[in-house]
Amino acid sequence: MSQVERPPVKHVKGTVRQYVAEKGGGFIIPDIAAVETYVTSDDITGHTNLKPGDKVDFTMELTEKGLRARDVVLVHRRGPNPLHR
Repeated sequence: MSQVERPPVKHVKGTVRQYVAEKGGGFIIPDIAAVETYVTSDDITGHTNLKPGDKVDFTMELTEKGLRARDVVLVHRRGPNPLHR
């Protein structure tokens, strides 16, 4: 009986670059490398509406389509941008 080999995963911290709630997806930039990692609403624990600049913890996984964020947890919500006067 053969086992299916899963690609390695890595637990990392990162920053949300873009997230479109209406489409249920976006991108996180991991702190360890400037590489976009795709995230969907199905992979987010708790807050499902991430915003650019939010800090998150997640598991990074290599898939056939590229890097994927799994088990995403919001660590710090980015505050509103200050008004320019």
